[in-house]
Amino acid sequence: MIRATDVTAGRQRGQALAEALVAAGLLVPLWLGVVYVSRWHDLQHVAIAAARHAAFEAHVSAGREAPARIEESTRRRLFSREPGRFAAAVPADPDNRPQWTDHRGADSLLDRDAGPRVELTSAPQPAFVANSELQAMLLLAPARAVGGPAFDLQRDAARRATVRVPLRHGEALPPPFRGLRFTLTERLELLVDPWAARDPSQVAARVEALSPVGRMRELVRPLEPVRWAVSLFEPAVERLCLGRTEPDIVPPDRLVGGRGAPLDLRARRC
Repeated sequence: MIRATDVTAGRQRGQALAEALVAAGLLVPLWLGVVYVSRWHDLQHVAIAAARHAAFEAHVSAGREAPARIEESTRRRLFSREPGRFAAAVPADPDNRPQWTDHRGADSLLDRDAGPRVELTSAPQPAFVANSELQAMLLLAPARAVGGPAFDLQRDAARRATVRVPLRHGEALPPPFRGLRFTLTERLELLVDPWAARDPSQVAARVEALSPVGRMRELVRPLEPVRWAVSLFEPAVERLCLGRTEPDIVPPDRLVGGRGAPLDLRARRC
């Protein structure tokens, strides 16, 4: 004799099994989604760091470093795990890091055939920077006409760093990850040369490019062999340095509060 309670219990067990299967069908893809989203997030973070690294490397070199060298060093330092990646000069392929593989740890999510790619290119300058640059060059035009050496200010000083990380998911993965392909892209633009001089020698070179000082030095150079003879009659000639530019000589009012006695570089021999 089958009791009603046994039938009810069997139905409940069947319902619980069905609910467990439905829940598993929903939670397993969700769990895999969390795993893959975390891997994509890590790769996105590396792409952001690579774009910043390339842009700031261009800034440190004031935009004069070869873009190919910065691109290769960025790719090696950010996408490789080899111990000498910060000092090595040889190309290095991206490493198959555990956090960049699928949930089985079998295949890399990085599409090695297509990347990752780092590109450093010129970028259009902001409108206010371009206008300020144009006004500055117009004001400097008369001085540049009488100056000596070439003026070394860059006119195209904006650089754009673009990092593309293509991802490829294997065909053996369950949907919706099977064969999924997309590219993570990050960009950063910097004004790499603010026209600030790096040392006193560059200050002197820029001053000579905007004044006849450099040309004057060339004119008096033939008189250098007889300077000692003239100084026998007039010692002050030793301190007459036509064409010399001394960026370290500053007005006395700017030396107030300085430590020690001010050094008058004008007393130094030419």
